[in-house]
Amino acid sequence: MTLTASARQACQVIPAFRMPGTGRGVSQMRVTVLIPAHNEREQIAGTIAALRLQTRQPDQIVVVADNCGDDTAAVAGQAGADVFTTAGNTGRKAGAINQALALFLPEAADDDCVLVMDADTELNAHWIETAAGELKADPMVAVGGTYLGKEETPSLVRQLQINEFTRASRLQHRKSRKSVWCLSGTGTMARAAMLRQVAACRGTVLPGRPGDVYDAESCTEDFELTLAVRTLGYSCIIPRGCESHTEVMPTVRTWFNQRLRWQQGTLESLRDYGITKVTWGWQGWARQGLFHFRFMAQFLLWFVLIHSLLTTGAGFPPLIIAALVVVYFERIVSVWRAGWRGRILAALIVPEFLYGCSEGAYLLTAAYQVIRRQPLASWGHL
Repeated sequence: MTLTASARQACQVIPAFRMPGTGRGVSQMRVTVLIPAHNEREQIAGTIAALRLQTRQPDQIVVVADNCGDDTAAVAGQAGADVFTTAGNTGRKAGAINQALALFLPEAADDDCVLVMDADTELNAHWIETAAGELKADPMVAVGGTYLGKEETPSLVRQLQINEFTRASRLQHRKSRKSVWCLSGTGTMARAAMLRQVAACRGTVLPGRPGDVYDAESCTEDFELTLAVRTLGYSCIIPRGCESHTEVMPTVRTWFNQRLRWQQGTLESLRDYGITKVTWGWQGWARQGLFHFRFMAQFLLWFVLIHSLLTTGAGFPPLIIAALVVVYFERIVSVWRAGWRGRILAALIVPEFLYGCSEGAYLLTAAYQVIRRQPLASWGHL
């Protein structure tokens, strides 16, 4: 989607009331943290405590309590955060964030920053300081982060996810600003000016309801926002230092539901944006093609190897053996940070192979539901 002159004009934002101190240095930039939370009483205190340990302290921490059936709001208040309770929200996580931003953005200075993060995530100590430095240096970027799995009660399904996140975080740091896949919901920080422009462009250049920063029709609001800011000409970066630990799903059922929601929401967003310079490449349709190709190719590879072994009885050629040894070694090294459990799991090969194969279930289910235009899943703690 290329922005025409008329489209750019339609997205012009009336300058906001500028708070005293506009043009401040990194140490003086106001940083507001918004934490949307739905039934997160078990996690929210740890999330807030990690923010109190930041080398650059946030100026305000706001827990956005949305349709909670537990005492999330009370626990957040006791931990020292401000609490904003949504009213009549039917727009999932995106709708909850929009209600809070509707109060914050009108009075924010352009260089004030908003960090939106998940309620089950703990940022490392330098996250805000690093992100604020990047936003001060370049007003045309939005900052995301990598994430690792929290090491909670050990289980096979949890460790498989921890290994997956560990490998993904290594790869993410190698990517340029043009290839960052998603401004993850575990932590994304941007200037108020950028968020206002997104809100002004909704309903014209961007999908969604005019005035909303996040598209309330999307259940992968972080990926949709990534497409939105790129469409408006901003870059997305993941600098070293912006790392966090987040909850992993405790059961196969909750894992499948989470991945199905991620995949279905991603396909819905790509469909809404169509084929553009932003969505065509590695950030969009090409990546989806790679996911499905990889799923089919791994079955084909093992079929060829096993068929060759059974029919010829000669074993694997030396070149194939050498390639398998390299792959085996890489699988172990790439999860070294996951600890001894992660290394042993990688060394066993079969569990991770079956885990990789299982992604086909949610890939195909999501595609089917998007084609049938079935409703997107709701959001919640699990």
